[in-house]
Amino acid sequence: MIVKGNGTVLAAKELGWQVIAAIETDLKREADLTAYKIADNKSGDLATWDWQTLAEQIKEFPEIDWKAHGWKDYELAPILQGEWQPPAINGDGSANNGADKGDPILVTAEQRVTIERAIEAVREKLNDPELSEGRCVELICADYLSA
Repeated sequence: MIVKGNGTVLAAKELGWQVIAAIETDLKREADLTAYKIADNKSGDLATWDWQTLAEQIKEFPEIDWKAHGWKDYELAPILQGEWQPPAINGDGSANNGADKGDPILVTAEQRVTIERAIEAVREKLNDPELSEGRCVELICADYLSA
């Protein structure tokens, strides 16, 4: 049973690999195995990139097809365009992306449902279920402004 690394095993099979490194776990109880799997998947949600190091490494290997490794053009473009600058940090420790955010936009529950439906429609249209909500809203607004 694979507890962690299902995606790695699938990729190895697609590459035709016959051998892959594995670590045997000493977890025996199903509850412990389930907790471990959930924690492992959650760790990706909590991870952050060192953007400067990422940019340097991607630029170091221009021959690699990064899109084949899951990167989208809109993600690669800012990384590959010139010099990376760390984001400014607000007083509360959060990153400031340089945009004047102003007041937050407040929506009703019904409006949020409509927004979520529009986001899903954009993801389906682009066949990209992992497209961020922010990028979807940006595309929706751009379509509206160009109409």
